[in-house]
Amino acid sequence: MSDESRLKPRIVLEDPFQDSADHQAHRIEGQDIPVSYGSQEHKTWSKPGWTLLQNGASQGVHLPHACGARARCGTCRVQVEEGAGNLAEEDVLEKRCKRLYGIDSPEIRLACRARILAPCTVRILMTAEEAQASWNQHKSSRWKPKGGWK
Repeated sequence: MSDESRLKPRIVLEDPFQDSADHQAHRIEGQDIPVSYGSQEHKTWSKPGWTLLQNGASQGVHLPHACGARARCGTCRVQVEEGAGNLAEEDVLEKRCKRLYGIDSPEIRLACRARILAPCTVRILMTAEEAQASWNQHKSSRWKPKGGWK
């Protein structure tokens, strides 16, 4: 390896917590974390560090996410019913998005940013139709959905 290539920073765009979608089949008891999605009465198991959105999508729980999990649309918002302290703290992107959409409650989190650390129960707050209506109401010029509403 040349000296020049060692000095260049390596930029990683992939999610470092991303795992295979079939992790349920390989789950080892005691290592995964129970997560309940109350509005859909759906109990799942999550890898530590996965987001609520990653976990839900891998196990058939539908969470709207128009921006592709980039914390821009606010459509993946959930209300934490139990275990609020069991999610990682809000990061800068989540805080910015919540501020943009006027969400000031600490119990409301974005499923695309909230990383699971221990057992929790959340309630999905928006359907895909409500998510689209919310975005149309705000008419944000900073972001527009690509690929339709999921």
